[in-house]
Amino acid sequence: MRRLPATFLFILSAGLNSPAQFAGISNTSGAPFTATETWTMVETKSGPTETTTLIATMQLARDKNGSTYEAWVKDGHTTVIWISDVLKNRKIEIHPQDSTYFYIPILPPGRKLPIYSMEETFKMLQAEQESNIKSPDHSSAILPRWHFTSLGCRLENGLNLCGVRDEITSNTELQTRETWRSDLGLIMLTTQKADHFAHPINDIQALTHIHTVTNLRRIEPDAKLFVIPEGYAQVPTPEYLQPHASPKLEPSSTSVK
Repeated sequence: MRRLPATFLFILSAGLNSPAQFAGISNTSGAPFTATETWTMVETKSGPTETTTLIATMQLARDKNGSTYEAWVKDGHTTVIWISDVLKNRKIEIHPQDSTYFYIPILPPGRKLPIYSMEETFKMLQAEQESNIKSPDHSSAILPRWHFTSLGCRLENGLNLCGVRDEITSNTELQTRETWRSDLGLIMLTTQKADHFAHPINDIQALTHIHTVTNLRRIEPDAKLFVIPEGYAQVPTPEYLQPHASPKLEPSSTSVK
């Protein structure tokens, strides 16, 4: 059975003031929805005192075909939009502030975007649980002390949720992450914490990032979400993203549908 890849590496120390591409949403067919993801940061200083800051929110959607929409909203403004178009096998990044967009290469070249059903997704989540029970140690030369713990699966609000906790220990800090994924192909909750027990950074003894999905509605989203806005101009794909040429220019009114 296939094992789910790691959704993202630990990014606690770097902070989350810029978009982290992308949210935990997969191309799952036959499971449309809309939702909101909230990103919150909690700083724990000596005293102890805690300061909670709303970093940003993401507006999420997926249509019945499995195409996804993710919009990064900060300070009330949508700054970046990502569309994963399964019908045309392309990924698009849109910047509303300057009315531009570009294509994100799919790697390796020629690969089709993977599309799963909810049943397939749940089987992969179960396989991940079993794999972590059998092989909890994921240590490597880069991360010498990396340990995984399966938290089991449960049924909640009609969704199968499966949890995993992983810990990375160094001589100066302990980093933990608890993630609950659903068979909807969506990460419902992630809590990431870094305890700087040896050398606090700027008097910060612990830093926690919490990503929570709310306002989940199992409905077909507005088709306009998956359309490149009219009048937007295509710009070159940034150098750091393009191991090969981006797709040919297309009219700005092109729809994902």
